[in-house]
Amino acid sequence: MTKSLARRNGADFRMPSDEELDSIAAYVLSIGRAEDFDLKKLKLHSGSARRGQKLYTDTGMLGEPGHKNCNSCHFNGGGTGA
Repeated sequence: MTKSLARRNGADFRMPSDEELDSIAAYVLSIGRAEDFDLKKLKLHSGSARRGQKLYTDTGMLGEPGHKNCNSCHFNGGGTGA
């Protein structure tokens, strides 16, 4: 936790050690789902959630106006070692 929002190394926070970084990485990887669900088949009830789902799973051409395809990078990698 930072001591203030100034973000001065050594005064407001300290950089984590390699051991701490390894521990954080192990924790983050341990909290993912063991299996991904099919996001395109997931039935959402909220209109805004369905719009977000459509943007997230868009597989249009890169660079095309409105192209999002968030899932191409932000897929679940935890739990399986992937």
